[in-house]
Amino acid sequence: MREEARRAHVDANVILRRLLGEPEDHALSSKAIFDRASRAELTAVIHPVVCAEVIYVLTSPRLAAYPRRQVTDVLRGFLHWRV
Repeated sequence: MREEARRAHVDANVILRRLLGEPEDHALSSKAIFDRASRAELTAVIHPVVCAEVIYVLTSPRLAAYPRRQVTDVLRGFLHWRV
């Protein structure tokens, strides 16, 4: 029987670094986490509050200031929801 994948609780900074690509060293570390998750080596657990924080940062005029529609499209492609 295959050993269950390890769980990693991902915070907003990890997601933001992956999406924004900066700083580069942090973005590469974040990419490695999600690459492992895509290979089922670990399960990335993302709390709904973390999603809200990512949306807040990406849409805030004082921070990243991306249009809401663009943020919605990017996050839909980035997150795979399991129920």
